[in-house]
Amino acid sequence: MEPDHETQPEHSDNPESALADLGEAYARLMGLDPSTTTPTPEPADQETTAASLPSSEEETDAYGDVSPETILEAALFVGHPQNEPLTSQQLAEIMRGVDASEVEDVVAELRAKYESRDCPYAIVSQDGGYSMTLRNEYDWLRQKFYGKIREARLSQNAIDVLAIVAYHQPIERKRVDQLRGKAMGSVLNQLVRRQLLHVQRSTEKPRTTTYSTTQRFLDLFGLQSIAELPSSEET
Repeated sequence: MEPDHETQPEHSDNPESALADLGEAYARLMGLDPSTTTPTPEPADQETTAASLPSSEEETDAYGDVSPETILEAALFVGHPQNEPLTSQQLAEIMRGVDASEVEDVVAELRAKYESRDCPYAIVSQDGGYSMTLRNEYDWLRQKFYGKIREARLSQNAIDVLAIVAYHQPIERKRVDQLRGKAMGSVLNQLVRRQLLHVQRSTEKPRTTTYSTTQRFLDLFGLQSIAELPSSEET
């Protein structure tokens, strides 16, 4: 597993100044005249699936004697391609005979086993889904392999995009591109990988992709909720 780098805005050493940077970035960006910018066409949306595990009885049989619990464990171990939590619906689609409403029960059973065995890893609930992570008391082992985790700071460009999403969420990628006057797909993907943004794709047609902030975003900026973001008057 790759180490989780602590992400902080550039030139900000505490949540208060980081929050001020975010508010100032938003106020500055909203001061731009959208009519003077030429939006760049939205880049093609690259669809990814949660995992390529057997979904039918015939496919499952080819993998031997597996159960919903072992499939769940394997899926969480592999993780989402975009480093997002796996939702109950995504997990149910790869577990034979399990409905999305029953995934939580399977997760609870697996958690109980991990606790009884004092496993070094655990399943955490995050942003409406589940992910597997190393328990805090074993973080020394991660550092043993990877060395001391260095701090990763956000560029001003990333802060600008983060501010737009924070104040307009949920917001489509094409709207972010319009407000910035150029394609921001790579920056949005970077923020998703750093678990500061969550991407949501609609199931209805025409399909849309929207972005929202995560719990990690709130923790980074010292917020209890999005309602605590500085207003335009405060910035």
